[in-house]
Amino acid sequence: MNLKNTIDIRGIKPEKAILMLATKLNSFANDEALWLINEKEPQAIYNYLKEKDFSYKSFKIEENEVRILISKKE
Repeated sequence: MNLKNTIDIRGIKPEKAILMLATKLNSFANDEALWLINEKEPQAIYNYLKEKDFSYKSFKIEENEVRILISKKE
């Protein structure tokens, strides 16, 4: 897995965060992945990822930090 991207969406409205994410994911290769950082579980983004058929795993790092590893489904 080629991990070369990180997007920090803390403090960004969900609509704008999804646009930022969509821009990155549109050019994703099958072996790429990225980290998405937020202060809480981003339900709107989870819904978007499910709709677009991406895989993701969430990790709670601290009280106010969640990291989501996103990749294409195999």
